[in-house]
Amino acid sequence: MRTIRVAAFVVSLILPALLIAGDSTVTIPLTDFEKIREGQESVSAVVIDTMELGGSFRDAKLSIAFSGRAIGNRAASRVVDGAAAITISGCSGDALITRSAQGAFDLIPLAQSFRAQCELRVSGSDRLQLHAASSVLSVRSTVSDGELLAGDEDAQGGRAWTLVRQASVSSETLAVTATGRYLVTFLPDATRFRYAIDVHNPNRATASLPLKIASGEHVQEIKSQSSYDLRDGAYLFAIAPGDSSIVITGELRGDSFAVPLDATLQYLVIENHPLLRPAATGAAKRVSVAETGVTPTYRGAQAFELSGRERVSWKVTRLEALHTISYAIDGARHTFFLGGDGDILGETIFRINNQGAPDVTLPKEPAPTYAALEDEPLLMTAGKDGRVSVPLSAGEQSLFLQHKQTFRSFAGFGLATIAVPRLPVASSGTMVEIGYPRQWTPLVETFASRVKLGTPEASTMIVFLILALWFERLLARFAVTIKRRVALAITLALATAFAEPFFYVAVLAAALASIIVLSPRSPERWNFARLAAGVAIAVITVIFLMSPSLLEQRAFNEGMALSSTGSGGLGAVSSPPNTYQIRSLYSEMKQAGPNVNFGAPKPPKADAYQGLPARFAMPQPDRQTLFGIPLLGVDRPQQIVVLMLSAALLWWLRAALIICALWLLWRERATLTAAIRARMVEATPPVAEVVAS
Repeated sequence: MRTIRVAAFVVSLILPALLIAGDSTVTIPLTDFEKIREGQESVSAVVIDTMELGGSFRDAKLSIAFSGRAIGNRAASRVVDGAAAITISGCSGDALITRSAQGAFDLIPLAQSFRAQCELRVSGSDRLQLHAASSVLSVRSTVSDGELLAGDEDAQGGRAWTLVRQASVSSETLAVTATGRYLVTFLPDATRFRYAIDVHNPNRATASLPLKIASGEHVQEIKSQSSYDLRDGAYLFAIAPGDSSIVITGELRGDSFAVPLDATLQYLVIENHPLLRPAATGAAKRVSVAETGVTPTYRGAQAFELSGRERVSWKVTRLEALHTISYAIDGARHTFFLGGDGDILGETIFRINNQGAPDVTLPKEPAPTYAALEDEPLLMTAGKDGRVSVPLSAGEQSLFLQHKQTFRSFAGFGLATIAVPRLPVASSGTMVEIGYPRQWTPLVETFASRVKLGTPEASTMIVFLILALWFERLLARFAVTIKRRVALAITLALATAFAEPFFYVAVLAAALASIIVLSPRSPERWNFARLAAGVAIAVITVIFLMSPSLLEQRAFNEGMALSSTGSGGLGAVSSPPNTYQIRSLYSEMKQAGPNVNFGAPKPPKADAYQGLPARFAMPQPDRQTLFGIPLLGVDRPQQIVVLMLSAALLWWLRAALIICALWLLWRERATLTAAIRARMVEATPPVAEVVAS
């Protein structure tokens, strides 16, 4: 009681103050007012009182309407989801209906009390399924031939609804609808067909669908879940309720096509093999192949949309196929070694890019002795024509061949005509390597309209010119006539430059003769110019005597560096290549292209022998010649012609050159002896005579 009395006293004090403040104005800051206003506007809600389904399935005119109220910002609210088979369009009223995701629709109210009505379409079914969101309070149906069934409520407050079509009369039977997609394929040996028919039975009982074969079809296979029977030349299918499909394949023996059934939508697609070209007539409407839903096998297919009575006829023309080979050769590499006994060993590598060829036929010349495909030895078997065929796989692969040939030699000369293996397809790049032993020196080499001469190296020619000038100047100081000293100087320089045993003797003799020429005559003495000339002669002599060893050491280092890169080619030469040979290698490889830089496959293992031909090992050449061809023709045989000089004949030529040089020196012995004696007497100082008194 005491507490009640205290509360009544407090209310009696505060109530008059509140009554007085009712007529007064309260002022608050603008920022506080905006916060209060934002708080009021942040409150928003959309409530769908009723979602109503109307119309009828029979007339294909269904509708959906939403009525409700909204407060606040009128944001979008989810009303329907899980309805992938329906389309909502043509909306009108006080709200906007938007599609937010697959099978989901949102409602945006335009007024506090709203009603929106839209058209509803169902894609080819007599059943409508959707899920109403929690914002929908009730769902009603006024569909004349439909029954609305409610599902269980989910955890979010939503509910699934199903609208099922019902016939108004129990004995009503609706027509079966079908969509036909017909594919006709023209092949060189036959004409194939494939009929794919999508069928929909809207009834609750089995309905019949007649399919009449009227285009000369020879049916080979029918795929369908429905049973069928053949009556009076037509197939009668018992179609179960719902959706089903029929696929018929076989051979078409006529020259026209007629629609086999009365379908709602029918497409005809005509495709042909590249060797055939059909000309179709009779179709009124031509459409895109992508629109038909048919996937053709060949390019250039034609598509038509047909009505129930149209017939399409065609006339097929056979085309002449050009001769083609379904593989390409990216690069080819040929290696030949000319032996001292007249045999030519050869290796060939073809880099093949196969796009469908089953095999490749090896050339007859030169006859292959060993073959391998991707490091796998092949058992070589010949056909009736005597040619060997190698089976190919798809993609890039290396074909390795070995072969043997012979050449002729007579009186120290060798003439070799080397056949280069070739396939029916031209190679993008070709590299040819010709190796020689010490027994042979090439003079002339020709291949693919190119000629190479066996010229001396640049260093040898420089040595020859220096020696010839040196000898000519010495002979001039020894009073030899101009004609004889020029002939003698050239002969001595040739013998010195190309005959190594004579090189050191000739250089030392020239150095000694140069010292004699530079020695001062009496009463002259050694001055700075004579000393400098003597030192220069000594340095030049030492350089000449040491140059062969230095060049051999440099060539060895360059050869080791080249072989360490793994480029093959000159790196495998027994005598190391010099800088000129290395530049020649890269120049020829540049002309042939980058697809020729590959090595020989690995030799087969000993335990893998299965009656295969033996593989020989290529010897290492002493010298080598390269030919790089960017595109080698295949219309005629390709040959390499080589004219060679034997080592024995070359030795006799060098000996004859030395003998000729010595004979010319012997012929000038008197002149040279007199000149040397005169120089020696003039260089000897006079002896003072003592006269006895």
